This record gives sequence, C-alpha cells and structure tokens, in this order.
Amino acid sequence: MVLFVGGRGERLEAALGLMRDRAAAVLVIPNGALNGWPEANALCSQPQAFEVLCPNPDPDTTIGEAHEIASLASERGWESMVMVTSRYHVSRARLLLERCFDGDLYAIGAETDLSFSDWSARAWHEWWANLDAHVVHRSCGNSQ
Repeated sequence: MVLFVGGRGERLEAALGLMRDRAAAVLVIPNGALNGWPEANALCSQPQAFEVLCPNPDPDTTIGEAHEIASLASERGWESMVMVTSRYHVSRARLLLERCFDGDLYAIGAETDLSFSDWSARAWHEWWANLDAHVVHRSCGNSQ
C-alpha cells in the first residue's frame, strides 16, 4: 500500500482503513517521519501490526514520490501495489507511478471535503501539473 502525501488527512485515513482490512502487508508513507505530521510520525516511529516504510523522496513532489515508491517496489520485488491519494489527484499520481512501476497498480481515490474555492484551487493546480506531466516530465523520475 503506497500513499501519496498531501490532502487533508483523508489519504492516510483511507490507507489505514485498507491496512486494517489487510489489503497489504506494507504501508509506504513518503515523508511520514518528518516533523509536522503527528499521525504519520507515530506510524513511522512505533511498531505496527504491519510494516511501515517512511522514505524521503527527492524532490519532494508527486514525481519524486512516484520515483521513490517505484524504487522500493523494485528493491522488494513487488509485482502489484495499491496506491492511495485524493480523488482529485488520482489520474496524475497514477500516470506518474505507472511510468516508474511495471506491475499491477490499483488506485484508490480518497474522498475529501473541500469548499468550492478549495476545489477550484485544486482543479487549477492539477490541470497545470497534468500538463507538466504530459509535456515536460514524460518519463519516470526527473528525466525528460
């Protein structure tokens, strides 16, 4: 189970629900050990009923996360994974991760409660980020 960081907590909540249902044996939380995210910090620093990995992607972007997650998958021989992110972020996160990971990828879009102005801002950001993903960053990682 891999989590793309961001949102308003809905991503981690959805991933934890799936982990409780035993959807995976490992939970990957990029930047989960960094200060400022108490829920993830606790998962990364305390024993859990499942393995928790908390890498620090470089760069700290969706592209960096996709590259880091795919590297972990390659090191560990994963042939499939479940990706959790916010619903508005699924298409771009999936596109970027599929470029780096050759296995089966299942995407879960966590619901979020956003105001109209927040949805508008997210939509605008995702539009530009999708354009970047299709035009500038057309392969795995930072290479073009």
